[in-house]
Amino acid sequence: MATSENKTLRVTKAQRFEDIISMLNGTHIIERTSVQEAIDCLKHEIDLLQKKNTSTDKRKSAEAERNAVYMADIVNFLAVQPADFAGMSCTEIGKNVPSCVDFNTSKMSSLCHSLVKSGQVVNIKKGDKSLFKLA
Repeated sequence: MATSENKTLRVTKAQRFEDIISMLNGTHIIERTSVQEAIDCLKHEIDLLQKKNTSTDKRKSAEAERNAVYMADIVNFLAVQPADFAGMSCTEIGKNVPSCVDFNTSKMSSLCHSLVKSGQVVNIKKGDKSLFKLA
């Protein structure tokens, strides 16, 4: 923070960034940001980004872990179907897999399509219906 006539002036983040740009461009800098203050400001911003990314990754990984369990249950259910099994809609799968009984169609569709992307399950189109069976 810069001082002027015994008053402390608050430097905003935007002003700090303007000063850093001026430093990098080699142009005149208003006497409100030292090199060390610029470095501290940038380090602080990096820390904030890392915290944000870490908390987002934890949420995603927790959801991914839960989904992996549900997908394993779906694969196990499809694995015990008879050889002439033509496939089943994601709604029907949800009704027959105990861990997925409370899921709506959108959630079941997402799980089934994730299994298709992974190659564990195939999607068979019959008219306007999508049927899923083990690959």
